Amino acid sequence: MKFYLKILLSLCCLLFAATPAWSQSQLERHLGPLADIVKPGRSGPWDAYANNDWFMMSNTSQAGDIQYYWLERRQTSADYRISANIAVRASGREIAYGGLLFNFKQGPEYFGITIGSDKSATFLLRHKDGFETKAAEGITARGDGSDILTITVTGPTARFDLNGEKLFELNSRNGFSNKTGIIAVGEGNFGFTNYAIENGPKQAGPPQLPSSPGNRSDQGNSEPPPLPPSTAQAGPPALPNRSNMLVDQLYLSSALGIFAHELGHAIIGETKLPATGPEEDVADSFAAYILASAYAEAPPQNKDFIKGVVDYSALTWFHLSNVAQASNIAHDWQDEHSPDIKRFRNWFCIVYGSNPQAFDNVAAKVNFTDRSKARCKHDYQRKLTAWEELLATRGRNLGPDLPGKHPANTPGGKTILTFHPPETKYGQYIERLLKESKIVSLTSDYVATYFVLPRDLIIDFGDCEEVNAWYNPEKGRMVICYSAIEWFASVTARGEGLQ
Repeated sequence: MKFYLKILLSLCCLLFAATPAWSQSQLERHLGPLADIVKPGRSGPWDAYANNDWFMMSNTSQAGDIQYYWLERRQTSADYRISANIAVRASGREIAYGGLLFNFKQGPEYFGITIGSDKSATFLLRHKDGFETKAAEGITARGDGSDILTITVTGPTARFDLNGEKLFELNSRNGFSNKTGIIAVGEGNFGFTNYAIENGPKQAGPPQLPSSPGNRSDQGNSEPPPLPPSTAQAGPPALPNRSNMLVDQLYLSSALGIFAHELGHAIIGETKLPATGPEEDVADSFAAYILASAYAEAPPQNKDFIKGVVDYSALTWFHLSNVAQASNIAHDWQDEHSPDIKRFRNWFCIVYGSNPQAFDNVAAKVNFTDRSKARCKHDYQRKLTAWEELLATRGRNLGPDLPGKHPANTPGGKTILTFHPPETKYGQYIERLLKESKIVSLTSDYVATYFVLPRDLIIDFGDCEEVNAWYNPEKGRMVICYSAIEWFASVTARGEGLQ
């Protein structure tokens, strides 16, 4: 079956497969510049590997043994900052330590700032005669995976912090070496993530994206409610082996739903695609087909994950309707958007019609009637055929699966995708998730490859002054605000009883 909407995201559904590329992505996510130094596998008593939430170092057989990875910091600035999330669990009787390696020199000499399995914050000094340790007084680690160690070097001074509290400070006339990394000492399991080296003083954040000139797709401009503390942080959840899968599903459902909706507006606006009904409803229809196709094309090992993303993308509108009803908020009949409950019905109707058996559990949850189920199964293929015929008139002929009406070499605009560095923790989490999955970048590339765009289409993700997302037809620009992704994900989380 020739299904252009399906192909649009089919490339991206492989993103959650357990492949070497994904493994490397995990190392980069956890270790940043150290990722290329680490060789996962066994070395002596140590195992090194990545899981969903941590880069792990494990030694369960030799007390007192030490493992570390280090790199030479590029000297782009005399002042710099090193930080990482650290978690330590001892497996023997002695205290185990994990933390940041610092000032590594020729021979056995180095410093280390560590967290102990007893929650102590300890300074390690390794010299030719052995180890010296000094525990910070009055400051202890949380021990729940949220602990952040930081080393800040300013000229001849190095300051060591735990969760923003000063532990120690050192001064060196000769400065410090540029070798730094991570270290684990003793028997236990040691988790590391969010390792980063920032050169120079902290820079001011990028200017915020401008507010929308209109065409709102959100439900207000108040401060977005956060996800629950156990899942909303940019850092990892607590050890051992607690998965971030649920949070990833919530954020991806929100991000992809918003992105696909605004992409529908952009394709209509840029290619002058006929919209035979209210454009907001047509964009919702486009987005729902995209999400439904993501599940249809997902490989078996990723079906459950993608289904959760698709479920939440539809249920968001159901929960928004419940919030409005509970707050006695009446829908403005002059608003270009349909009422939330109608948007849910139309969105979910497409999802359900694409695979009734797969999505029957959601139908049962919302009391979707037998009449609606039958109507949605009937309408799905009819509307799909209409979408195929319309999109083909704006596409290039790229082969049997993509027989667009324009020659393959037809010139056209590009898509210019930019992730503006976020200042918020949820923005940082969302940006990392979208970059690692490549789902937005691959889709953006596909749009430029298949559709004949009259000009470049700009796609911006970033912080905004409001909870919003929009397509500006005058400038050929889409803007997706991290605050909007967070806000919708929070509504869904609360509606699903996850807060």
